[in-house]
Amino acid sequence: TVEVMQKGRRVARRAMDLLVAALVSPMCEDEQVFTRLVQDSLFHCLQSQWGQADGRGEGGACKEYVLDLCCGLVRDPETPAAAMRSAFAVLAEVIRLFPRRNYAGAGDRTREEVIHGMQRRFDVVGACLASLGTLSAAMPPAVLGTDEVLQTELWTRLLQLRYLLENCADRDHNLRLARHQVDALWRALRGPTEACLRWLRLAADSGGVFEEGVDGALFSEYLCRMDPARLGPHGFNCFQAFFGDVNAAAGALLIAGRDGSKSGCKLTGAAFVGRRVRVLWKDERMHNGTICQHQPPPAPRRGSAGGGRRVG
Repeated sequence: TVEVMQKGRRVARRAMDLLVAALVSPMCEDEQVFTRLVQDSLFHCLQSQWGQADGRGEGGACKEYVLDLCCGLVRDPETPAAAMRSAFAVLAEVIRLFPRRNYAGAGDRTREEVIHGMQRRFDVVGACLASLGTLSAAMPPAVLGTDEVLQTELWTRLLQLRYLLENCADRDHNLRLARHQVDALWRALRGPTEACLRWLRLAADSGGVFEEGVDGALFSEYLCRMDPARLGPHGFNCFQAFFGDVNAAAGALLIAGRDGSKSGCKLTGAAFVGRRVRVLWKDERMHNGTICQHQPPPAPRRGSAGGGRRVG
């Protein structure tokens, strides 16, 4: 109850120990039970303002204590799968209780500051990547390559990773994926699977998710080496997003000359586009990544023998 948060730090923290232990226990594997306990008990305590004025209230201070408890669970590879799932969920919910920098009052800990501190002390991004590898290894390959993946814990973890990155992107507290982390993500998701390409597409939309130059390396070394024949609509949308971002950043999309020609323009990924076009159209007049003008043969005339003229 809220009264516990006014009985001193030791009592308040002990109450949070018990509450978090309950949230990650088998009892809370039921989603309705978990949600009710988070909203009716955890949030009620952590957002309590009772006793804050005279220094007796511990609601605000215990928010970071709960985050520390959850971070300790998610980075421990020995944490059971169900407890890991609940700990990540509690982590994401408690982070939302901190205001973004633009809305923080004087003396408030901002969401960006809190996430940055979590990463520095616990490497929560590394914990996410490790969890993704574990979840992917236990998942049938067919699920990773279909929309069915959107209903899995793996996709939930990917969304939580994106949430951390998007909510820690200001000038003083910035969290971005480094090259080794992108490599780990690609391996964890088994390369160009539906889950991987869909998430990368979302990351491209978010902007600022990758360290400088990492998106270019990801594009040229991974996306441009995919098999065009096995690429679905979401995969090509992912390629298209990175194609635009990487080439725009390099200035390769600038048009030279008033006639609209791109004189001397060298686009990264153009060869892949050519291969993709050839796969889709299978037309010998399409070569070197260039789509040549093509006029379809005339429709056969009614009543003509053999179904119409033969087009040489």
